[in-house]
Amino acid sequence: MSYTPAMEAPQAILFGANGFLGPHLAEALQRAGLEVVTVSRHATPAVAGCAHEVWDGRAQGPWAKRLEGAALVINLAGRSINCRHTPENLRQILSSRIDTTRAVGEAIAACENPPRVWMNASTGAIYEPVWGENPAATEAAPPCPGEELRDIGIAWEQELMARDLPETRRLALRTSVVLGNDGALPVLQRITRWGLGGRAGSGKQWMSWIAVQDYCAAIVHAYQHEDLQGAINLATPHPVTNAAFMAEMRRVLRRPIGLPAPAFGIKLGARLAGSEAKLVLESMKIRPEALLLSGFGFALPTLDAALESLLPLS
Repeated sequence: MSYTPAMEAPQAILFGANGFLGPHLAEALQRAGLEVVTVSRHATPAVAGCAHEVWDGRAQGPWAKRLEGAALVINLAGRSINCRHTPENLRQILSSRIDTTRAVGEAIAACENPPRVWMNASTGAIYEPVWGENPAATEAAPPCPGEELRDIGIAWEQELMARDLPETRRLALRTSVVLGNDGALPVLQRITRWGLGGRAGSGKQWMSWIAVQDYCAAIVHAYQHEDLQGAINLATPHPVTNAAFMAEMRRVLRRPIGLPAPAFGIKLGARLAGSEAKLVLESMKIRPEALLLSGFGFALPTLDAALESLLPLS
């Protein structure tokens, strides 16, 4: 019997893997048959057993060789927006996104055998806020300049598309609130258990969201479907208002009472906590039209199913 050597698994290079989403995504990519290499500022890999490279988020280095022949590159790197939006902090938020994206783009452009797919984080807040019963923004809606975070999102995507990379399919991941065992959900769980889980402000602002399982599955789906390129919205088809979201939190956690938080109280609390009230009070209502048209099926498409699945883990 002749010996046939095992085929090497295709590689996925994951930048910014030490945040909330990185470990979940790395595991999903591994289950999809990809060998994951993580790249971050941290010396310790985000997922045990992954090859790992360290970089400063700007300069080229040994990590760039990993992109040669890679099947997939995903860049999630960027400073958190959960801070006071002072001019200096906004400058750092912007530069952390532009610098990392530019460095990845330069490394891909230098490859003799460039990666087949490059996905870059972006924001679902890039659109004009939608209120009331107006339809949700799809990928066909233009980005809306004129506000700091939207302008950062626009510049971020422009950097993704800045180079001529004909052999690399590029996708901007316009991400909504991701619900999982870190990030926003544990915070909302705590305040609901304390009896403070009422509406924020008017409660009429829309919340687009996606369960972490579906976030990861959508990225694997986008990698596997060559018809997907450009911007894709990562959100379920069922956004809810803030008031409806918090009512569902109270139902699942069996907390019949939830004191509302007036807008002025949220603004004061955010200032004391070193954050921004608009992260809670602004409306985001987006629809994942590109994913739906490509046949993606959500495992947790509705808020009741998502919270009943996720809250025991939070």
